Amino acid sequence: MAFAWVLRHPAHIQPIVGTRTPERIKSAAAATEVTLTREEWYRLYFSVNGKKQP
Repeated sequence: MAFAWVLRHPAHIQPIVGTRTPERIKSAAAATEVTLTREEWYRLYFSVNGKKQP
């Protein structure tokens, strides 16, 4: 989910996996199959910061 969130970031951040373990690479690649709406993305953003959405 963390990779999916980063991939949906408005600044178009590209995550670096940082592993050579095939299982971890496959797990990170699976994030491309998760589709977060803009609303879901912001809900996660605000929930992690402990703030309510404006």
